[in-house]
Amino acid sequence: MPEIAGIALEAADVSPAEKHLVFHQELILTQTTLANLRKILYPLIEGQNLLLVGDAGVGKNALIYYINKIRGLPTIRFSFNQDTLPEDLSGSFRVLPDGFQWNNGPLTEALEKGYTFVADEMNLASPEILKRFISVFDRRRLALLEKDGSEVVANRRFSFVATQNPARGFEGRKNLPESIARHFTTIYLDHYPAAEEKEILRGLYPEEYGTLADTVVTLQRALETSIWKNELAKDDLEHYHFNLRTAQRFMNRALVAGLTDIHAPAFRDLVFT
Repeated sequence: MPEIAGIALEAADVSPAEKHLVFHQELILTQTTLANLRKILYPLIEGQNLLLVGDAGVGKNALIYYINKIRGLPTIRFSFNQDTLPEDLSGSFRVLPDGFQWNNGPLTEALEKGYTFVADEMNLASPEILKRFISVFDRRRLALLEKDGSEVVANRRFSFVATQNPARGFEGRKNLPESIARHFTTIYLDHYPAAEEKEILRGLYPEEYGTLADTVVTLQRALETSIWKNELAKDDLEHYHFNLRTAQRFMNRALVAGLTDIHAPAFRDLVFT
């Protein structure tokens, strides 16, 4: 039986055709990563709806991908925005030469097949749109009003995981309304300390890039602190965010350039371009 952080998991039995939906996510298992995994695993195993709250780059989606890789369970992720419509999730008809054909939306597909549905940044969608799916949150079933009114009952393996960036520092973002959030177990993911960010980057890149990884983390931390103190970019309308995701983008550019020497002029050029 597979396990993560000492927690036993039930292995999924999926067909070869479904295996492309099992993402081969790798994680560097630092103490914070393990703590975040434990926070998620217990309520997830119990079948609770989860709302993961954490800054961009903390790994909200990656943690779910990793859990499902270990248990061999497919994941369907949908990115929400202010223009999301019910049919984007439930499904719609396509016009074909010989008539109309119904196509399941990602949520309907996850319900029927028993996949994990990841509602990425669900708080960006209109609350009125989200209320359409309350039956999924509390009764594990969905009426296909866009089709024929038939009802889809969730496969026992189905789980619903929503993600949300914190409102502070993300201009224009609002938390999920209480009428929706009360259907979820909210999990606040821990931030990575600088030492663990360095450990993660060192684990993801060749050994000769270690010093560069440490420098990138230190530089990002200093920039983030200066921005929060309004010492930099204080007139900009949107807050700049520096995290593991932005660090990896920089490291990828350095990897392509073959740059390992932080004292080389090319390093400065890479930072400021």
